[in-house]
Amino acid sequence: MTREDSYSYDTYLSPFTWRYGSEAMRRLWSEQHKRLLWRRIWVALAEAQMAAGLVRAEQVADLAAHRDQVDLARAQEIEADIHHDLMAEVRTYAEQCPGAFAATKRLLMELVKRGGDRQALHETIREHALAAWAALRAGSANPLVERLAADPAIGQLASAVEVRGWLAANDYVGDAPQRARRFAASPVEQLR
Repeated sequence: MTREDSYSYDTYLSPFTWRYGSEAMRRLWSEQHKRLLWRRIWVALAEAQMAAGLVRAEQVADLAAHRDQVDLARAQEIEADIHHDLMAEVRTYAEQCPGAFAATKRLLMELVKRGGDRQALHETIREHALAAWAALRAGSANPLVERLAADPAIGQLASAVEVRGWLAANDYVGDAPQRARRFAASPVEQLR
């Protein structure tokens, strides 16, 4: 076995790896570990958002349940298309737990794919989300989708119809409607 054969994506590869790097150091700087750290940060962020009432406990639980299931092969497929390792990992994680990721992440990814500036769009979405949160706290209906659909910067990259489609809640319920129909159609024993 050659030195190259003994290394995988679980270790950091560099000309100095086999000369000076310990096993622990290679693990620390590996692609696997980097992505695990990103996922830990995202779970912590979701927990803070849950405490603020922005996400549901089930969404946080879904993220936490998939936190350690890094799929480097899938992330690399996505990265080959979009050329961005972090966004590829976000999309891979979102595929693993689609109900946990807010619809605005999908909107952001779609707009970035069309050439939008991720940081500027993130700030735009954040401003609208904060305004929508204030409206909800004041007792109004949630204006987020319409605010985003009407935003001029977003409108340069996508139509209002596309924005509404990407934010459609029915894309984030998984197979719950089918399971509910199957359950309702099946005989249910009375609980004692």
